[in-house]
Amino acid sequence: MTTSTPDAPAIDKEAVASGVLETVAYRMQLTPIQIKRAFILSSWVTIEEMIEREFAGAYRGYFPKCSMDLRAEAVIAEVFDQLAIALDDPRRAMRVGEWTPPTPSNGGRSNG
Repeated sequence: MTTSTPDAPAIDKEAVASGVLETVAYRMQLTPIQIKRAFILSSWVTIEEMIEREFAGAYRGYFPKCSMDLRAEAVIAEVFDQLAIALDDPRRAMRVGEWTPPTPSNGGRSNG
């Protein structure tokens, strides 16, 4: 399904959400189910809803402030950032709290 508003480009929500889900699962070493559970607890409920509201809707100036020491919020931050990358949007989640930089000992991954 393609979604757009008069000011926003058309977005294939399902395709973008699927690609972002795969990327976030790989980057955070989580299963897609774990990521979907984190979203169920959020105000968006699904990645597609985040795309609809924050990237194709009226809230295109919004960015989430997420606590990196809460796993569900770290997932939200990573999904938001990957959506922004996929949709060529300059916004990124504001990440607060503990953060582990990528190092060889943690496989080049950060915690968010």
